[in-house]
Amino acid sequence: MRTSPRRARRSELAKPPELIGVGLARRLAAGAVDAVLMIALFTGLVAASVALPSVAVVLRLLAAVFPTLLYFVILETYYQATLGKMVFDLRVVNLDGGRPDALAHLVRGMTRLPEAMMLMLPYLLVIPLSRRKQRLGDALTGTLVVRSSDRGAR
Repeated sequence: MRTSPRRARRSELAKPPELIGVGLARRLAAGAVDAVLMIALFTGLVAASVALPSVAVVLRLLAAVFPTLLYFVILETYYQATLGKMVFDLRVVNLDGGRPDALAHLVRGMTRLPEAMMLMLPYLLVIPLSRRKQRLGDALTGTLVVRSSDRGAR
C-alpha cells in the first residue's frame, strides 16, 4: 500500500530538523571570555581566603571553586547562557530546542572541573568528534550549545 504524497509531507513537517551544536572555535571564544571572568573571581576569592589563616586549605579551595560553579549554573539556568555565551550569541538548549532544567545545568557545571583538571583535553577532543558537537556535560544531560538566532533555540 502506498501512502499519498500529502500524508508523506505531513509526516515530514511533523518531524523537526535535528539540532546540531556550534563548533569548537565559537565555544572556545565564549569560554575564553568566561575564563577571564573566572580567573579574576578565583584570584580574588583565593586572596580573600588567605586572610583567614584558621580555615583549612580544602575549605579555601572550595570557597574559590564553588562560586565558579555557581556562575555557570545560575546564569545558564536563568538566561540559558553565561556572559561569554551571550557575547558570542550562544545559548544552551535541550536536544529539542527547549529550555534545560536546573539539574541539567548543575551536571554540566560539575563536568567542567574534571575537564579543566585534564587541561581541557576531553573538551577539545570530544566536541569536534561528536555528531552533535557536544562536550561530555552536554552528552550526559541531553543539551547543546547553539546560536541564539537558530530557529530551534527558544
